[in-house]
Amino acid sequence: MSRGSVILNNLASDRWIGGGFRVDTHAEFEKYAPDPTNPLAAHSIYFQVLGEHGFFGLFLFLAIWGLTWLAASDIRKRAPALEDCAWMVPLAGMIQVSLVGYLVGGAFLSLAYFDVAFNMAVIIVLARELLRARLKEEAAKGASDIAGRFTYGGDDWATQRRAQ
Repeated sequence: MSRGSVILNNLASDRWIGGGFRVDTHAEFEKYAPDPTNPLAAHSIYFQVLGEHGFFGLFLFLAIWGLTWLAASDIRKRAPALEDCAWMVPLAGMIQVSLVGYLVGGAFLSLAYFDVAFNMAVIIVLARELLRARLKEEAAKGASDIAGRFTYGGDDWATQRRAQ
């Protein structure tokens, strides 16, 4: 663990909700740094979020990326059922690859608020909602046997699939 990470860990341990966006002030640095004469940076998205938002904020940050991954996996499973939504499969796959790059590279860079990563999460949410709407249309028409398995009122598709 780097010395910059130690500072942010000390801060998060002292205040579990983090130091907020004022953690870069000289007074805060002197309070939590082992050597206040040597200024340091976190150099990690995880320690940056931990220091600024605490353990709860880190949990939320990781939850965003975990849920984005699961939504992309959901798209990759369901989109092949509809011919006009087949373009979503490579999109979701490449966004998953990009997330791995961001999360691994973020262990060494202070880019916690890099907007492209959050834009990818938004793209996945929008694609998933578009796919849900198309699957509902297909189920309502009754035109597709596959789309009939994907209901959204009660049981999800995995429960119905296990029952078959």
